[in-house]
Amino acid sequence: MKALCRAGILSMVVILTTFCAKEKNVDPVPDPAELLLPELPVDFFCLVNDDPWRPEAANPGTPVSYIWYSESKGELLVRANRELVGLPPEEISETFSVFQRGITAAGAYPADSLLTNFRDFIQCGLYQIDLSAPATVTILKLDTTEDFISGQFEFTVRSTSCSRTLRVSRGRFEGKYRAY
Repeated sequence: MKALCRAGILSMVVILTTFCAKEKNVDPVPDPAELLLPELPVDFFCLVNDDPWRPEAANPGTPVSYIWYSESKGELLVRANRELVGLPPEEISETFSVFQRGITAAGAYPADSLLTNFRDFIQCGLYQIDLSAPATVTILKLDTTEDFISGQFEFTVRSTSCSRTLRVSRGRFEGKYRAY
């Protein structure tokens, strides 16, 4: 009887030890904000008049950068938003849009096919590309099998409503794109 009791206790210890060991390896419950991350993460960065500019959401988990690419049309649209925390996005936000035509492979693309703008809701509103200044979009990698693209950009934009000019340099983007 004592042997049976010891075997039963030993079995319980083994079961509890196994259960506890499995519990340690269980993934933690994901943060709800992580569940709202965009389906296609995009990395975006640039300098605006030598100051770092990155997309930012006022609400964690809100998508802030997007890439769309049409292989049949050779069109690329990269868009990034920055909302300042604590204020409604329609009042305090900035948006970059870079639209490039003629993209078929990695390489540099001329400014004559580049349409871009910067929207600043704080100071001067809409900015458009200044084609009298150097402007380039360089595609570093284009993988249409994996729907992935990376590139660099540089340009100058001028406000359409005030005399402000912004130099955008060392711009880069990369990520999975949405095909259209």
